[in-house]
Amino acid sequence: MRVCWITDPHLNFLPPEPSMKFAAEPWYDAIVITGDIAEAPSLIGMLKKYAKNAGCPVYFVLGNHDYYRGSFESVRQELTGSNLGPKLIWLDAAAAPILLDDGMALVGDEGWYDGVFGDAARSEVFMSDFRLIEDLWAAVKHGDLLDVIRKRAKASVDAAKPKLLAAIKVRKKVVFATHYPPFEGACWHDGKVSNKDWLPWFTCAAMGKMLAAVAADHPEHQILVLCGHTHGPGTYQHLPNLRVLTGKAAYGVPMVAGLVTTASFEGWA
Repeated sequence: MRVCWITDPHLNFLPPEPSMKFAAEPWYDAIVITGDIAEAPSLIGMLKKYAKNAGCPVYFVLGNHDYYRGSFESVRQELTGSNLGPKLIWLDAAAAPILLDDGMALVGDEGWYDGVFGDAARSEVFMSDFRLIEDLWAAVKHGDLLDVIRKRAKASVDAAKPKLLAAIKVRKKVVFATHYPPFEGACWHDGKVSNKDWLPWFTCAAMGKMLAAVAADHPEHQILVLCGHTHGPGTYQHLPNLRVLTGKAAYGVPMVAGLVTTASFEGWA
């Protein structure tokens, strides 16, 4: 089983008629995209164009950029109401774990940064999200940004936990796809962990807390988390059975972040 993992491809940065061949080779059994696929107006079109070139199912979660020039509700409603076709599977809406060969299962949920790690109160970082996503721009103006993002992160975690538990019931090896690094140690950028100004907007502490609790309760299982958002690659082992891979990305140059096979679960601490 060869699962191709892509994160933050930002397909909207490509030319008007882009080549979608960067990860559509026929020898992949599945493709997983961990968010930042495009922007709201072009998201579904880009997804369909990419899936048309892929020779296997494409599983995906969304990232912050996928809501740009839209709202949380409008984007998710459009995805829910669209006929994505048989090869495109939105993991947030998947009713059951995806059973992969070689004893692996795949589940996922996008998450959201929640301003817990680092120092959100003193951070001078102003994310483009805050003005390009309708909900966050309204939150900035109303002065309740942290409340809004933490509510969103909690909702994602609440949706993700039963999916993860369902996967654990049927497989010993679980691949969990999300967009935001769930731990400080997984928040890689330029070869090091992000500083206290960026950590609040680069991590989902609530997701990490849930993942760690489930992993601790099921030591006989292995959970491999795939995430992106920071564009910096790195590996972080949070528990002996819980590892996080953060993927490399670059604007205008979509690439394969890695391949997931049973070997990805070997040699853990």
